This record gives sequence, structure tokens and C-alpha cells, in this order.
Amino acid sequence: MSKLKLSWKYFIFILLIVITLTEVIYPQNSKPFHQFEEQVLQGLDAAFKFDFERSEKIFNSIIEQYPDSPTGYHFKSIPYLWKYLDNKNDSDFVSFINLSDSTIKKVNDFLESDSVDTFLYYILGSSYSYRAMAFTRQESYLGAVLATKKSLSYMNNLVFIDSTYYDAYMGLGLFNFIIGQTPPSLKWAMRMTGIEGEKDKGIEYLKLAADKGKFSKVEAQFYLSQILAEFYGEYEKAEELLNSLNKKYRKNLLFKYSLASFYLRLSRLEKSENLFSRIITSKDTNFSQLILYSNLSIGDIYFYRNNFDMASSYYQIFLSDGSEDYYRGIAALRLGLCYTFIGDSLNAAKYYKLTNEGNPDIDDDRYAKIIGERFLENPPDSLQRKFIFIKNLREAGKYNEALDSLLNFPKAGISNSQLAEINLYLSDVSFHLDSLTQAYSYALSAIANDDGEKWIQPFAYYFAVRVSLKLNYLADAKKYIEETKKYSNYFYENKLANMLNAVEYKLKMLEDAVP
Repeated sequence: MSKLKLSWKYFIFILLIVITLTEVIYPQNSKPFHQFEEQVLQGLDAAFKFDFERSEKIFNSIIEQYPDSPTGYHFKSIPYLWKYLDNKNDSDFVSFINLSDSTIKKVNDFLESDSVDTFLYYILGSSYSYRAMAFTRQESYLGAVLATKKSLSYMNNLVFIDSTYYDAYMGLGLFNFIIGQTPPSLKWAMRMTGIEGEKDKGIEYLKLAADKGKFSKVEAQFYLSQILAEFYGEYEKAEELLNSLNKKYRKNLLFKYSLASFYLRLSRLEKSENLFSRIITSKDTNFSQLILYSNLSIGDIYFYRNNFDMASSYYQIFLSDGSEDYYRGIAALRLGLCYTFIGDSLNAAKYYKLTNEGNPDIDDDRYAKIIGERFLENPPDSLQRKFIFIKNLREAGKYNEALDSLLNFPKAGISNSQLAEINLYLSDVSFHLDSLTQAYSYALSAIANDDGEKWIQPFAYYFAVRVSLKLNYLADAKKYIEETKKYSNYFYENKLANMLNAVEYKLKMLEDAVP
């Protein structure tokens, strides 16, 4: 996976897995709930620790003690959904739906006699949100939309009744952020179904739940860590939150995976590899996709280290599982490149052919398909291989080595397009070495070169924005952001959109701080 492996669609997929955690929230003032609050908390603590046998025993005990209450059924359903969102096992789906059906029926029975019980509204709202997640994973999109509408309706009614019901803001915040962050090309479809959300309101709600929530604090912190890193570039706060979660829930593979991916994003390869390796060696069979993607990520780590023998073995493990098409394209491309560097042209061609098996909604896989076709027709020559080797140095955080290699890149036979790419990479590594004036100059050189591939100029404008913010050239930063937005249909467009979101946020913070 390219760094964090969180394209928009994969980011949503990860959120689907953990949104079930975020909905484990409770009313602060519901009297019926206090009868078994401690038991539920113990069961949830066990679930977060991935001790599912113990959590199920606790929830079964609640069902035995209070068979007419929806509570035990509701919380017992959650681990089954977690598992289904990862492994898509039909038996987990059936178990979840049966428990969810029981929950909804029992809630509705109670609501006939008490229409303003906030706890019942919470249970009903969160149950429908779970169903939306399950239906999305099942690709039953109409069912997902209908369940989402019901969930939002019940949750909004809940905070209307009690605006200090802080835990309820967790689900509302996450839905608002996801809907508000949806690409404009898809928002119209959501509006037609009556589903709308505001990104800023979503963040506000999430922070409120993280700060004042009683039972949703952990979940709110997890979501904030993901959103702050992916969309706002607030890495220090994100790392603090993720480290705290991993210390408390050491066996939670999802939290571990998220921290490992975070370190990979920041080119901290040793820490990342250590965490991914623990996931791979886990004996937990419920989360096969997390284990599979961990193999892919370790493949990337060795690829970035230019250790192509080791990288190839992990890519082969990943590609041996054909249950999902996510990232199959980029894995095949990088495995093909591994064989190219090793000198095995036949196997290289074999995997370049497979680059069309990825998911077309993912930046990495769209890129892999086009580049794979190119390499199948014209295998990468020595200059292209040198480019790849240097880019890997940068991905591995070896900025000085990458800078020296770029400055000493052989000029003979180099095209204007390749020169634009060299200037782009020089800007990036110079920025990471705090050589801001040079980074700015190289970015402008890449922008001025009209012969580069279409993706180079928008990324060069982004690099110019990033440096301008560091140098406090706010007017320039604003100008370059607008220039970046003029481009479309280029490699890694979704990734750059998230990066632009982060620098726009920082620009706003800096502008607001100006007296």
C-alpha cells in the first residue's frame, strides 16, 4: 500500500470496521441502563481487547438476566459485525442480523409505552447504523441508504431531546464528516436520498465526544487520530492518540494496524514493520483482511528499502488471496518491478499483465494499471529503474541519500519530462531536510516545465504551497492552492485532494492568527 494505504474508498472501508466501535455509546442519564452498566462496560472492555469469548459470556449473562431488554442483544451483535466487516463471512453476517433484528423488535416494543426514553433512541439509532455498515460491506447499497437515514433520524431525535447527551455526538459526528467529505460528484446522489452532512460540524461533534463523552471517548479518539492524520496533517496529535489506544488495548489488531500504517506514512519503517509483523504472527483468525494487508505493507517496506527479494515474497502472499480486488494492481506492479530489478524479465511481464486486476476506484490501482501496461510494452530502462530506486530512498526517509542521488543523476539522455520529475523530487526531499528556499525553487522549476507528465504540475503546486506556509508566504500559498485545483484526471488525484485539505486548514489557522 502506498504509505498509509488510505485512499478515500479504503479509508471508508477502515471506517466501516471501526465505526462499530464508535457506536458503542451510552446515555449518561438513562435509568434502565444503570441496572447493568458495569456488565456492559466489562463486556465492551473485553471486546476492545479482542477477548470475544469473554465479551460474549458477559452479554449472554445480561440477556439471561434481562431477556426483555434490547441491551444484551445489541452489544452482543457488535463483535459479529466487526468480524464480518473484515472477513465477509456469511455466518458472522447472519449472527449479526439475527441479533440486530431482536434488538430492534424489543426497542419498538418498549417505545410503545415510553416514546422519549433516550437510551432506546440510542439503541435504535446505533442498531440501524450497524446495519448500514453491514449492508455496505455486502454491497446492498439501497439497504445501506435506508438504514443510514433511520439511524440519523433517531440520533438527531436523541440530541434534540437532550443536547448534553455527549456520547451521541460520536455517531453523528462521524456520519457528518464522512458525508461532508464525500466528493462533489457523489454528493448529489446523497442529497436525493435526503442524506446531508457537514464536515466541520462532524469534526466539532467528534471532538465534543472525545472531550466530554463517557463511553465513547476511546472511539472518538480513534476516529480523531485517523481524520487528523489523513485530512488535517496533525501528525503529533494523531500519534499521541494512537499510542494511547495501543497501550490500553494491546491485542486490538485494528488499533495496531492503524498505528503501523501511520508510521509507514511518516517513513518510520522500523516501527511500522515491528507492528505489522505482530499482526501477521497473530493467531486471531477473525481478521484475515488486516493480516493480509499487513503482508502487503511489509512488502512495501522492503520495496522502499530496495530489498526486492524480500519484498517479492510478501507481495506474493498478498496476491495469493483473490477474495478482494483492493490494491491487487499496485501489488502486481511492484512485484513486477521486483522481478525487473532481480533480472527475471519473464516473471516481471507476468505481473505487469496482472496490474489490471485492481480496484478502479483506488488511486494506487488506477496508476498501476496504466504504468503496468507501459512496462509490459516497454520494460523500465536503466534511467527509469534509477528513478524508482531514488523514490524508494525518499519513501524510506533517507532524504540525504535521495538528495545526493538526484543531484548526481546522469544528465545524458534525460528528457524534459524526466527533468520535471527530478525537480519535483528535489523539492520534496529538500523540504524534509528543512532546505526551504531550495525546496521552493525546485517546486517552481517543476511548475514551469510544461513537458512533464500531467500529475507533476499539480503536485509541484502543492509542494510550493507547503513551503509557502512554512515561510509564512500566505498570499502565495493561497494562490498555489487555487492553481492546484485547476487540474483534474491525473495520477493520485484523490490523495492530493486530502493533502490540499490539510494545507487549506493550516492556511486558515495562520490567517486567523494574523492580527
